[in-house]
Amino acid sequence: MIPLSLRLRNFKGHKESNLDFAGLGSAILIIGIENGSSRKSNAVGKSTIFDGIKFVVFNARSSNSKNKTIRNGATKCEVEYEFAMSDGTTYKIFRHRSKTTSGVSLYVKTDSGWKDISARTAAATDQMIVQIVGLNLKTFENTFYFKQGDMFNLASATAEKRKDIISSMLELGVWKKYKELAEQEHKPIEKELDVLTAQIRDLSGDDLNTSPATVLSTLKDSLVSLCSEIKAIEGNLIVHKSNLSSNKELLTKTKSLISDQSQIERKYNDAILFKNESLDNLKFITNSIKDVNFEANKLNDRVKNHESLVSEKVKVLSALIAEAPKAVNESRYDTERNTFATNTVSLKEQQATLKNLSKSLPSDEICPTCSTVLDEKHRKELVAQKARQAEQVKKDIETTQKLISVCEENISYFESKIAEVNLYNKQRATAAADIKALNDDITLCKSNLSKLQERLVSLSEKEIKAKEAVETAANSYEEMKKLKVSAMDSSNDKTNIEINRLNKVVEVYESTVHKATQELNTKLSQRGALEERIKNKEADIKKLVEYIEKRDELAALSKMYNTVEFAFSSKGIPFMIIASVLGAIQDEANKVLKILRDNLQIQFVVDKEKDGEVQDTLDMKFFLDSDEWDFEDLSGGQQASVALALKFAMAVVNRKRCGADIRMLMLDEVDQPLDDESTDAFHAIVKEWSKDMVIMVITHRQQLKAKFNNFILVNKKNGITTASVV
Repeated sequence: MIPLSLRLRNFKGHKESNLDFAGLGSAILIIGIENGSSRKSNAVGKSTIFDGIKFVVFNARSSNSKNKTIRNGATKCEVEYEFAMSDGTTYKIFRHRSKTTSGVSLYVKTDSGWKDISARTAAATDQMIVQIVGLNLKTFENTFYFKQGDMFNLASATAEKRKDIISSMLELGVWKKYKELAEQEHKPIEKELDVLTAQIRDLSGDDLNTSPATVLSTLKDSLVSLCSEIKAIEGNLIVHKSNLSSNKELLTKTKSLISDQSQIERKYNDAILFKNESLDNLKFITNSIKDVNFEANKLNDRVKNHESLVSEKVKVLSALIAEAPKAVNESRYDTERNTFATNTVSLKEQQATLKNLSKSLPSDEICPTCSTVLDEKHRKELVAQKARQAEQVKKDIETTQKLISVCEENISYFESKIAEVNLYNKQRATAAADIKALNDDITLCKSNLSKLQERLVSLSEKEIKAKEAVETAANSYEEMKKLKVSAMDSSNDKTNIEINRLNKVVEVYESTVHKATQELNTKLSQRGALEERIKNKEADIKKLVEYIEKRDELAALSKMYNTVEFAFSSKGIPFMIIASVLGAIQDEANKVLKILRDNLQIQFVVDKEKDGEVQDTLDMKFFLDSDEWDFEDLSGGQQASVALALKFAMAVVNRKRCGADIRMLMLDEVDQPLDDESTDAFHAIVKEWSKDMVIMVITHRQQLKAKFNNFILVNKKNGITTASVV
C-alpha cells in the first residue's frame, strides 16, 4: 500500500485538509504551527493525519466517542484516501461518520475512471479492504505505526513480561483463548467420563465381558430350538389346511353334480373355448415376437452399415480439412479492387488531360490561360510548357497502366483463390451434410430400435401371462372334464358314496387343523416371551458396549485435550513461534543498532532451564564494546537506541510474517529520547528505508527537521486546523 493522497474534512480538529503524497518524496516530515508561530506545535493535529489513515482504512478511532471523531461544530466527518498496490492497482476509500450514521465506499481506478466495488454492507466492505491491504489494525499498529509511548516496553520489561509483550506484538494472544476454550470443553468431558464409568460398573456387575453375553447366548439357543418347532408345526398346518381346503372344494363340486348337470356341460364347453383362445393368443404373441426381432435385426444391420459409411465420410472430411486452402484475405482483395478502380479513373483523367494538352494553341492573340495578349515569345513558352506537361502526363499514364496491370493480376489471383475456397467449402459442406443425414438416420433407427425393444419387453411380459393363461385353461379344462365324467355317472350311487367319504375326510382334517393351531399359538406365545427377554438383554449389552466405546472415546478425547491445552499454553506453540522469530528480531535489531550505535548489540536468551524444565521467560543481554551490561546501566540515548532498534526489528519481522503489501511507515515522535548522535543515525535509517517505502515523521527536534526536504505543514488557526504540502 503506497499512499497517494489523503483528504480530511471535519475530522477531529481538521476542517479541510488535502494532501497529495504523490508530489512529495518518500521521506516526509510533518511539522505544525499554531496561529502563525512554529514555537507552538503541540496538539495542532499532526498525529491526526495518522489517525485519519487508520480511520479510513480500518474504521479505527483513537476515542470511544463518535463525537470526538467529528470536529466541534460539525455534524459529519469525511476521510478520503487513495493508495496504490505493488501490482499497479489504485484504490480509493471514502469513509464518513455522523452522530447517528456511518458508511464506507471502496473504488478501483480503471481506464474510464473510478469503479465502485463496495460490498452490500459496510462490514463486508471493511473485510474487502483488509483483504486488499493484507493485515488488520493491530498488526498495522505493531508493524507500520510507531509512537513514542510504546518504544521502551520490550527493552525495559522483565524477563517474565518480555515474552508476553512479544506474544502481543506477534498477535499470539489467540493461543491463550484457544487454551481457555479447550479447558472449558475439557471439564464436561471429565464429568461425563466419571458418569459413564459408574454406569458401566452397574450394567456389567462383577464380570464385564462374559456374564450378560452368556445369558444372551443361552436365550438365543432356546429361541432357535423353539423357532424350529414352530416352523415344523406351521409346515404341517399348511399341509393340513391345504388338504382340508381341497377336499372341501371337491366335496362342494361333487354335491353340485347332482343338482345341475346342464351347468357343468356349459362350463365344460367354456373351458374348451377358453383353452383354444388361450392357445391362439399365445401363438399370436409368439409370432409377433418373431416379427419384432426380425425388424430389429434389419434396423441393427442398417445402423451398422450407416456407421461404416459415417466412418468413411469422416475420413474424407478429415482429409478435406487437412488439405484446406488458406483463407483469402478479403480486406486485401477489396483493397486491390478499390486500387484498380481508382487507377482506372486516374487513367481516364490523365488521358483526357493528354488530349487537351495535345490540342494546338488558338490562332488568335489572346492567351487561353491568363487572357493576356499572346505574342510570339509567350506562344513559344506556352507550347514548350504544354510539351513538358504532355510528356509528364504520358509518364504518369504509363505508370498508372502498370499499376492497373498489377492490380488485374492480383485480382485474378484472389478470384482464383476465392473460387478454390468456395469449391472446398462446397465439398466440405456436402461431406458434412452426408454425415449429418447418415447420423440422423442412425438416430432414427436407434429410436425405432428402442421402441421395438420396449414392444419386445411388453410382448415378452404378455407371453408369460399367455403361457400362464394356457396352463390355467388346461387345468380348468381337465377339471371340468373330470366333473363332466362324474356328472355322467351321477345317476349311480357312486356319487353319494363319494360324498360320504369326503365328509369324513373333511372332519378328520378339521380336527387336525384345530389341534395344530392350538399348539402353534402356545409355541408363538412362548417365542414372544423369549424374544422379549432377548431384546431386553441385547439392549443392556448394546448399552454396555456403547458406554464402553463412549468411555474409550472420551478417554482418548480427554488425553487429546490435555495435549491441546499444553500445545496452546505459553510453553507450546506460542513459545515455538516466538523462538522461530527471535533470531530474525535479534538480527534486524542489531542491523539498526549498527547504524545508531555501532558498539551496541543485543542478544535474546531462550534456552534457560530450571529443574530440567524450560522457563516461561525471555532474557535479553546487552553488549557495549563486547562487554555485557544491564539495561538499567545504559545511558538514556543507548536505551532509546535499543528500544528504537527493537521496534524497527519487530516491524520488519511482522511485515515479513504477515506478507502484507504495505510500503509506508508512520513515526510519531519516536526520536524524542535519542541524543544528537543517535538522531543523525536515525535520519540515516529513515533515508535508507525510504528507498522502497514512504516514511512520514513527526518530530519536534530542529536538528532532525533540517535534514528533510519534503514537508506537510499542519496549521492551527483560531481553533481550526488545516494541513497542506509545502
